[in-house]
Amino acid sequence: MTTPIITFFNNKGGVGKTSLLYNLAWMYADQGQRVVIIDLDPQSNLTSFFLNDEQIEQIWKSKNRPNTIFRCIQPLIQDMGDIFEPELIEKEIESVSVALLAGDLALASFEDEEATRNRAFHLTSAIWRVIQNAIAAYNADLVLIDTGANLGAVNRAVMLSTNYIIMPLAIDIFSQQGLRNFGFALKRWRQWQASVSKNKEMDLKIPMGGMQPLGYVAMLHASRQKWSNKAYQRWLAQIPSVYQTEIMGETAVSPPSFDTDPNRLGTLKHYRSLMPMAEEAHKPIFYLKPADGVVGGHYYAVQNAHHDFRELAQKIEQQIADQNI
Repeated sequence: MTTPIITFFNNKGGVGKTSLLYNLAWMYADQGQRVVIIDLDPQSNLTSFFLNDEQIEQIWKSKNRPNTIFRCIQPLIQDMGDIFEPELIEKEIESVSVALLAGDLALASFEDEEATRNRAFHLTSAIWRVIQNAIAAYNADLVLIDTGANLGAVNRAVMLSTNYIIMPLAIDIFSQQGLRNFGFALKRWRQWQASVSKNKEMDLKIPMGGMQPLGYVAMLHASRQKWSNKAYQRWLAQIPSVYQTEIMGETAVSPPSFDTDPNRLGTLKHYRSLMPMAEEAHKPIFYLKPADGVVGGHYYAVQNAHHDFRELAQKIEQQIADQNI
């Protein structure tokens, strides 16, 4: 069976996308899967969640090693040779391991250059082959990819290399517009993908990823701070129909309610001080200990977080299984 590649995306930043991916990665690893996470967000938030500042500094100082996604693809794009084999960073917590291909701020400037040079096939081929090499190097059962909040050349290449897409959503007007923007981009990218058969550079290995929307995760904590309860309930009620029409491309004649929406993978509530505590400890929420600051009611919140992410991980696996029937 092909190793699933799942990309997490939202056209609006600050919705909790990276923390969602990070905690899910450790949950899948906790369940016995070999997981690779790849940081394709130029801001490298996933890398900073996974590693401390000293470790990141050491990686970025080692300029001649293919230890970031950008350094792996740089030779091919700059006509200096083929891609490098990725150097993954494995981390163990509680006798459980996850491997990271680190992010790189150089991706930000690289995206502008790539768009100008119109070398989209090279970029797509390079990113896809690096992902495949990472799978082979780690014998991975699952790949989770973090992305920036944009619809540029790098994210197009990532999506074309992707089997499934998960969208974390805040319940607000910005996430609704983000759904519309991304839905329009998906249509264009699928047309671009269809043009691969006419490509004159067929010697390049171009992915034919499914780019299948797997569903959305409602991040309830982000919206209540900004909107009145009336506005919040209005955006909440509209999410199913907007997702159905804009992302799934289906006519929402009688859309389901938020609670019964089959496209809603799950709902994650506010974990309050646990999330910054986890970021500081470079751990998933459900691995936090008293030494990390867990006291009193935090203990039960940690247990609840473990239940929430285990349930979400199982729902995602079920959605993948259903789409493969």
